[in-house]
Amino acid sequence: MREKRSGIFSYGFLVLLLVALVISAFFTPIKPLPRFSSLPFYIADTQFFHAIMGQGVISVVLSIVFLVLIGISLYYINDSYFLVANKSGILPMVYMILVLSNPYSIYFSLYHIAALVILWGLYFNVRFMVEEDKKMNSLFLTIFLFSSVAAVVPMFLWFIGVLFFANIFSLKMNMVKYLAIFLSALILPFIYIFSIRYIFFHTDFLPYCHAYMDSLSNISFHYTSYRISYLFMIGVISMVAIRSFFFLWARKNDFGTTSARAFSCGFRFAAVMLALTFLYYTSFNSLILLIIYIPVSLMIFAFFRNRESQTQARVLFTLMILAIIVGRISYFL
Repeated sequence: MREKRSGIFSYGFLVLLLVALVISAFFTPIKPLPRFSSLPFYIADTQFFHAIMGQGVISVVLSIVFLVLIGISLYYINDSYFLVANKSGILPMVYMILVLSNPYSIYFSLYHIAALVILWGLYFNVRFMVEEDKKMNSLFLTIFLFSSVAAVVPMFLWFIGVLFFANIFSLKMNMVKYLAIFLSALILPFIYIFSIRYIFFHTDFLPYCHAYMDSLSNISFHYTSYRISYLFMIGVISMVAIRSFFFLWARKNDFGTTSARAFSCGFRFAAVMLALTFLYYTSFNSLILLIIYIPVSLMIFAFFRNRESQTQARVLFTLMILAIIVGRISYFL
């Protein structure tokens, strides 16, 4: 039987909100992001990259395409492993509402690509944890996808390190085979990067290595000031995410084995991403939220869909939506 939805949980309201966020983003008075925030730091400053990652029509089209792909992927992965409200299209909408609360997200960036790649990396990591069949294939694809992101955004290399030790301590496997697959998947994307640089940009790998190490060591605690409405919006979203986390953590024993391991992977990823964002604040920008909102949207969605939290969820979801709307309106004041 089809589930009835009303009010702010209805498809109609959420679609209207998404459309309003997209349209208003075009008219929001925002300054262009610094070049390093949208482009790989080692790619030449070419007209091609300005066209696809600037603030033009091509950039908008690519952004929407990737957000839709991420939404479809979230729907599929939830249906496969997280098993929260099976066959529900609300989850992709929750993710896109969170992402589009930042008007910069309407323009294509490196983080749109990274978010999609990392999402599928998380999928194969969960599959590696819960399935015995083709286990090493899942391991290879997990590390290969995460390493592909780390090759252009060095800070993600730390997450691969966390993943390496987490798998060793939580799963029993042939250590030699594990190391061989892990290291080969880790190195392969870097070989591709070196080849692309040499073939298309006629540069060797030494400048890339120096820039990579500089980025890894660029830890800074200097934070930029934001408008009060933006901080209020982020604060409300954070509050809802934290409440969702503790609600799910208290009921982790109610999950099946598959869902429990899937959420464990999501929790781990969210924690590492938050730590990296604070440590490498000056190397990132607000578009890093495209990646952070992947596990956050899953937690919030699971909290909202649980029958035990329906009343509280409606109040918090309404507050979150109001904060997003106020945050967008404040740009025009």
